[in-house]
Amino acid sequence: MTWLSSAQGYFRNQTTMQTIQKFLVCAALLAAITACGGEDPVDFTGTWDVQLALEDNNCPFAANQSLGQVSPLTVNRDAGGNFEVRNALGELATGSQGIGEVVSFTAKAPAFGSFGSTAPFTCTAAPYVIGYLDQGSNKAQVTAYITFTNCTAPGVSRTTSSCSVFYSGDASRR
Repeated sequence: MTWLSSAQGYFRNQTTMQTIQKFLVCAALLAAITACGGEDPVDFTGTWDVQLALEDNNCPFAANQSLGQVSPLTVNRDAGGNFEVRNALGELATGSQGIGEVVSFTAKAPAFGSFGSTAPFTCTAAPYVIGYLDQGSNKAQVTAYITFTNCTAPGVSRTTSSCSVFYSGDASRR
């Protein structure tokens, strides 16, 4: 056996060992992630009291300081794991949890309360995105996110290709 073949064997073994180490690290990481996702999901069902207050508005029009009298919100979950959130106005948002998610969910609705008017702008509104994040002890952080596109106004040279209005509030389950 020559010095060269001996060195090649050594480096081949080192590369194999590094590959095995990387595999074991990835396997351990995957096991940890899977274990974290293995817990029971939070039960969001029930009636929730919340006031959704304006947190951010980067649109060219004024938005209401709250989404109005949407409370109480009633959350149900069907056999397929999908969520339904109905507000006091009867508007319905539907959605689900992400893969492996247990402490939050999002739902979408064509309307969910009143942000006000886009006047003098004319905009296209995307569905409202309603989010719930568990805060423990029958508490949750609830958010409403509304995205607008193609905002234009007569006589206004500035158009907005995309903007959003964001509401949030602390909710308590009854």
